[in-house]
Amino acid sequence: MRSLRISIFVPLVILFLVPVTSVAQNRASVSGYVRDGRTGNTLIAANLKLADLQKGTTTDTSGYFSLTDLQADTYLLIVSYMGYQRFEKKVKLEKGEHLQLYIRLKPEGYLLDEVVVQSQRKNAYSISSAHIKAAFIQKTPTVFQADVFRSLQLRPGIKAASDFSSSLYIRGGSPDQTLI
Repeated sequence: MRSLRISIFVPLVILFLVPVTSVAQNRASVSGYVRDGRTGNTLIAANLKLADLQKGTTTDTSGYFSLTDLQADTYLLIVSYMGYQRFEKKVKLEKGEHLQLYIRLKPEGYLLDEVVVQSQRKNAYSISSAHIKAAFIQKTPTVFQADVFRSLQLRPGIKAASDFSSSLYIRGGSPDQTLI
């Protein structure tokens, strides 16, 4: 019984795969690399388009592209990349052809108008300061009496150098940059 299923299954698989492979052999493809014309460096994300089909792709990190499942015909291949001259080429594909292209784009300079940046000078040095009211210092929990340095440490970004020192570290600075 099992051999009967296999003997029926195998011809059915072959029957369905033959038309698929014959259709795939009639299709053509275009692939290749896009590089800088001067340096030979790969151009990542260059745009490629078959103008007649409105079908396109971009290059990968190695500059490789692939356009598959094309019918045999003549197409206009357009390659563009920011800062480079546009590349156009007529490509004629036959049935089952896999055309490999190596495209080198020429750099294109842009002539821009002059840009002038001006600024008005303000204070060259801006010293930031924080004011703490005596009421805040009085409300701070203490052991004996109100302590200015202990109350400052309750503010964000301020900590003491040690328990035995009056030096304070304020975020982004050192104790010798703090003035109290």
